[in-house]
Amino acid sequence: MKKKFRLLLLNLIFIIIFSFSHAYSHERIAQSNCNIFLNKIIDNYESIKDHYYLGNESEYYGFTLEKTWDPNIIHKGKDGKESYGDTVLRRDKPGNIFILNVFPNSVKHVNFRPGDKIVKINNSKVRNYSEDEINELLDNKEQKLEITYINKDGLQSTEVLKRHKVFTIDKYLKFKLHNFNSIDNKTLDAEFVLDYSLQSEMYDGIKKENYDDMDNDNLFKIAKEVFYKKNEETGEEWYSTCGYTDEEINQMQLFSPAWSVDLLNLSFKSEITSSIETEIQLYEKAIGDDWDSVDIISNFKGLLKIRNNFDLKTFPFDKQKIVFSFAEVTDTDVSIVPMNSVYANLNDLLEKENLINGWKLIDYRVQGFNYQESMFYLDKYLNGLNIVLEIERQSDYYVFKIIFPIILILMICWSAIWISPKEIESRLTVTIVCLLSLIAYNFVIDSELPKLEYLTIMDWIILTSYIFAAIPNFLCVISFKLYSRNKQLCMAIENKSKYLGPLLYLLIVLSIILVNVNLQPDNSSDLIKAIAGR
Repeated sequence: MKKKFRLLLLNLIFIIIFSFSHAYSHERIAQSNCNIFLNKIIDNYESIKDHYYLGNESEYYGFTLEKTWDPNIIHKGKDGKESYGDTVLRRDKPGNIFILNVFPNSVKHVNFRPGDKIVKINNSKVRNYSEDEINELLDNKEQKLEITYINKDGLQSTEVLKRHKVFTIDKYLKFKLHNFNSIDNKTLDAEFVLDYSLQSEMYDGIKKENYDDMDNDNLFKIAKEVFYKKNEETGEEWYSTCGYTDEEINQMQLFSPAWSVDLLNLSFKSEITSSIETEIQLYEKAIGDDWDSVDIISNFKGLLKIRNNFDLKTFPFDKQKIVFSFAEVTDTDVSIVPMNSVYANLNDLLEKENLINGWKLIDYRVQGFNYQESMFYLDKYLNGLNIVLEIERQSDYYVFKIIFPIILILMICWSAIWISPKEIESRLTVTIVCLLSLIAYNFVIDSELPKLEYLTIMDWIILTSYIFAAIPNFLCVISFKLYSRNKQLCMAIENKSKYLGPLLYLLIVLSIILVNVNLQPDNSSDLIKAIAGR
């Protein structure tokens, strides 16, 4: 009996020990390159603690020019392979160019701002200059440079440019939109599935004069040691990369570029379907890269919603702008720079049909902006970048399913005038039913729009329709009373009303559309602007 009890006790102890060791076995972490790098950074923190984003000080005019994507440019690489597409200066129809961004430390030195249109350079129209000639003028430190520009208020100014020393830190933005899910007609929020990333180079000091001394950079040395790879058979060399969570980046006391960049008009971000990861990426001339650097790249992938400020005065013939407003919120030295892939990806969207039901993407722009927070010094500014999608509402639905039926209802309403003035019951039955139908249509439109403090084109049409649907009711009563007293006058009014009422209604509806389009040309669809002669 004692022997059996001792055996049972030994088995019980074994099970407990096995269960305990198995339960905590997950705490052991494999020594992958990612974990090796993390541990080495933590162990060598004293040697890398001064790291910050790479900054550069040089003499600049203090601004960059807006670009767009030209898919017809062909490049041939060193390996003989061809690639298609490159960025070019964005020009309007007369050939003018636009200011993309003003460095935050340059705002105090210049009067122009991002988005201003340059119409002359050295008193010669911009359309007379090629892109290469414009770049040469901006790079030439000896030649005097004078620009004439038009600001957003339409005021024209001339300014002699002066170079000044500017310290800047560049954060490079990538942006790719995968799905344009919907636009909420009530809140005006737009829902997207997209990727974006912010990339910045790290260095031992904030300033860097010599790019050939990266082997003296401790972060670079540790990353090079851990991530270096070589195929012994082919001799190919490269650096692997690792993705880290924000918690792991914080453990290493490194900086993620996205931590101080906000999407200002973000209204919702899905925690379930979204992910944020920060990569360590090495570049080295010795293995074929154009420079030596260690970069930190913060990547976002997932679903989010953007709050928009739509002007709906020309609804349903409107054109709107969806803006992704990325802004640096901490460092006044930082400029957000769009990478070429941003333009390429946006251009690809133009080729997609039915990107979003009910809307058409007609153009895109990438525009910078500068702003100040409250309590800022007068000469201190933060920098941001707007990615703008210009979309046009497909108005066929509203024309054929709402506006045309409303006009048809009004024509039926006025057809009551063709009934004899003596048949007042029949006349009022037609006109009142038409009025009730218009009220029902108003509920349909109301569900399509947010509560607005102004009237849209559709509101004006419905309001006009109410008035013209009410007129036949009064006319029927007046004609009924007048018929027995002055038949001749009654029939004269009736005969004129049969044609004048519907014609006047149609002219007023057309005038409503034309007047609103001329008052709001920037927010009106191209088709309706062409009809209005804009």
